[in-house]
Amino acid sequence: MSEERKVVSTQVVHCVQWGDNGVDTLLVTFEDGTVEVHCAGACVTCSYGKQVS
Repeated sequence: MSEERKVVSTQVVHCVQWGDNGVDTLLVTFEDGTVEVHCAGACVTCSYGKQVS
């Protein structure tokens, strides 16, 4: 059973690393400093972009 990690922040960014219009990506930051990336599509490497919310 894994321990629950506390989420310290979330932000939505518009990932701009692709040649198309990009993709909106949810970045979830945990108290231990790890960041999970959630989106529809292949955006696992997206950890930057223009913040949209």
